[in-house]
Amino acid sequence: RMCTEFSTGLGDRVTHALELDQKEQAAAWDKRCQKLLVGYGLLVFLTGMPLMGAFFYCLTWFIELLTPLMNGELSYGMPGYYEYHSAKDSVLVITAVLLVLVIAWMVWTYRWYKKRMRALGPRPGGYPGRWKTWLGAPDAA
Repeated sequence: RMCTEFSTGLGDRVTHALELDQKEQAAAWDKRCQKLLVGYGLLVFLTGMPLMGAFFYCLTWFIELLTPLMNGELSYGMPGYYEYHSAKDSVLVITAVLLVLVIAWMVWTYRWYKKRMRALGPRPGGYPGRWKTWLGAPDAA
């Protein structure tokens, strides 16, 4: 397409060679992008699931400790009140720390993914039609 000013057979061959090269580059870019997406998925699954599991386990433990205190089953002065109260405070601190870690993990993995995508650069030959609108490409119609 870049060599359309040639009207000879040579120009057509050059144009065809450029289009084939662009298709090969786009296929290689797609393969690298797919490999990056698989790596990102593994990173999210292998590191995120244990972290999220620990957070939700502590959250349910906190709710289980808080329920007798809120229902009035345990009130001030009853046996076990202080133990429940101190356990509730400890689990609250652990849950808060895990929440901060989950948020930091989410931000870190998203930035890691975006950095790797920027390192890939734009797709040779542009993006397929369905991606143009999603990416906000200027030539999207």
